[in-house]
Amino acid sequence: MHFDEVRPEFPNFNFSVSHHGDLVAIASEPFCLVGLDVVSFQIPVKETTRQFVNSFSSYFSSKEWNKIIYAGTCDDMLQGLYRYWSLKEAFVKAIGSGLRYKLDALEFNHINLTRISVKLQSEELRHWKFWHFELKRRHYVSIARGSPHMATENFKRTLKQTDFTEDEYGLGFNLPNASFIWRTVEQLIPN
Repeated sequence: MHFDEVRPEFPNFNFSVSHHGDLVAIASEPFCLVGLDVVSFQIPVKETTRQFVNSFSSYFSSKEWNKIIYAGTCDDMLQGLYRYWSLKEAFVKAIGSGLRYKLDALEFNHINLTRISVKLQSEELRHWKFWHFELKRRHYVSIARGSPHMATENFKRTLKQTDFTEDEYGLGFNLPNASFIWRTVEQLIPN
C-alpha cells in the first residue's frame, strides 16, 4: 500500500518494528500511535550484573529503580531492568522521539505486568494502553498504543489526523487487541 492510498478508515496507519536475540516483531495500528520493543534476556559478560544494572540507573524513576534493584536475585534484577526498559522503548518509539526522550520522567506502574499505566512527570497519561509479554523463553515484548496528539512534530506530519472527538478517539483506542502471529523466515519468504 502506498502512503497516498491510505483509506479514510485508517487515518494514521503506522507501524513499529523491533528485533533482539532470536526474534523480529512488527505491530501496526490504523488509528492510534503504536510502539513495539523486543528485548532478549542476556547476562552481562564484561561486568557484574550489579555493575551492568547500575549503568541504567539514570533512565528510571526512583520507584521503578527500587523495584529493579530490590527484585531479589541477579536474574530477577536483570528481568526487571529488561521489562521496564522494553516498556519505555515501546512508548518513545510510539511517539517518534527515540531515546533522546528523558526516560526517567516516564514512570510505569503495573500489577504483575498487567493493567500497565504510565505517568509523565507524575501525571498519568490516560489515553495510553500497554501490553507486555514473554513470547519465547526470556524474550520480552512490550507494545504501546496511544494518542496521536503526543507524536513528535516530525511524526505528526506523517499522520492524516491527530485531533479527534472523545467518541472518535474512543472507537480507535478501544479496537480489539490482535494476538501475535508466529511466522518463521521460511514462511515469510516465498519460494
